[in-house]
Amino acid sequence: HFRFDFSFEAPVLREELDTVARAAHEHYLELRESRPAEDTSNTLPWDRLPPRLTDANRQQADHIPIKLRAIGCDVASGESDLGGVFAFREGEIETLARLEHARWLASMYLDGYRHGPSRDDVLRTHPCIVPWDDLDENARDYDRVAVRSIPDVLARVECHVCRRG
Repeated sequence: HFRFDFSFEAPVLREELDTVARAAHEHYLELRESRPAEDTSNTLPWDRLPPRLTDANRQQADHIPIKLRAIGCDVASGESDLGGVFAFREGEIETLARLEHARWLASMYLDGYRHGPSRDDVLRTHPCIVPWDDLDENARDYDRVAVRSIPDVLARVECHVCRRG
């Protein structure tokens, strides 16, 4: 049976991390279906993603419990005792989105990217490599959508968000 282990002692490359990363990517692809088609590598199925994008998905999945701890929540295995969809409280989406952007910025910097007028994976530039306060609302919404999706992504792997205490 699936076990969601986010302990720091666990191996870096864990099967459950790939399971969560795949679930997040599949959820992302479903959300993209309602938007105009883009010809980008991040819209490919998991098995065809370039390694840097599977790694990016793994990093995002690995950061879920860290973000949740920042708002007094954890990840738990199984279905929620509450029987419904987890609801974030007022302001939590914004807090989580800021944390997600900071995580993304760090990963981009570590991958050699810097701010530029357009996304260019050869030159390693991206226009969103700026502090949260300098992002436009459309870019902020990208992070908000990602964090709003956390309960749905976790449900796909038989886990849920729970509040501490």
